[in-house]
Amino acid sequence: MEAFAPAPLRVLLYSHDSQGLGHLRRNLALAHSMAHDLPRRTRRPVTGMLITGLDVPAVELPDGFDVIRMPGITKRAGVYAPREVLVSMPDLTDLREQLLTAAVVGFEPDLVVIDRHAYGVDHELRVPLTALRLAQPTAQVVLGLREVLDSPEVASAEWLSLGDLHALRRVIDRIWVYGDAAVHDPRVTGEIPVGLHDLVDFTGYLSQGRPGGVVNPLIQRGPYLLTMVGGGSDGRALCEAAAQAEVPVGYRHILVTGPQMSARDHAAVSLVATSRTEVLRRVRDGLAAICGATGFGRDGRIQHCHRGAQHRRTGLAGAPRGAPDGAVDPLPGAVACRSRRRVAADTNDR
Repeated sequence: MEAFAPAPLRVLLYSHDSQGLGHLRRNLALAHSMAHDLPRRTRRPVTGMLITGLDVPAVELPDGFDVIRMPGITKRAGVYAPREVLVSMPDLTDLREQLLTAAVVGFEPDLVVIDRHAYGVDHELRVPLTALRLAQPTAQVVLGLREVLDSPEVASAEWLSLGDLHALRRVIDRIWVYGDAAVHDPRVTGEIPVGLHDLVDFTGYLSQGRPGGVVNPLIQRGPYLLTMVGGGSDGRALCEAAAQAEVPVGYRHILVTGPQMSARDHAAVSLVATSRTEVLRRVRDGLAAICGATGFGRDGRIQHCHRGAQHRRTGLAGAPRGAPDGAVDPLPGAVACRSRRRVAADTNDR
């Protein structure tokens, strides 16, 4: 008589991916960690879907996981807009809501993880999550947050925009904060409202959950400087400044423009690059890899450049915590663009 095979645990991970790569990278790290750890802990296989607005190479997925590629969205002048298709944002939101409802209810997940925005972009997850509660009341729904959300004022306004927190608690079971409360506690700073504090669990950082891969041969040839701007959709000015910077003797400069930078902007950066600056579209991971670098014991020095007040105060808020041991130099973007030669000389001195 054949042994009974337990049904797989089903996991659904949502990220809106309007700007940057961090949302998707966090969910990929979770997917790999779950695929590795949950079968040993539960004695059940795990399968899952990543819902994303970005293309995900199959080689980056763990076994048993697949991707639902949503019509993309982006931010223009601080407002969400379709990335490619020529329709209105309300029309695209309606379409995405229908696709999400079919995926969330049809996949019958045991666990749903929502990155950063509890109801998704423009509340596109309200209907799907409500439908899931009715169809599968035992499903666990988790809101996943990076440890630094934004300034307390901006974070508070975003929570208020969600409406009644009691209604939110009816569809969200737990809140995972990807960090360490001893380093930064968003409950203490006011970035998470008091009415949700009892739902919060700190997971630790996700650097150890990211999959390994083939190291780009460009970064295996001696010491180098690395410039990254995340997804790159808004990074042209900073990349052009970095591309023209004087590269210290004995170093190479690798500049990663990001997969979301337009082909025109990428070409413009490549055009002004110095002879010892190599311009790439992407490498494995992105700006978030800095946290991974410190987690894996690599030597290096970080100069964090904040690009402007219109961007979220996330990396800059976390950067000074590396400063006591000299690991991080917070550097405002305007200063960086005016001080290319000074930064190069400072690197030579170190």
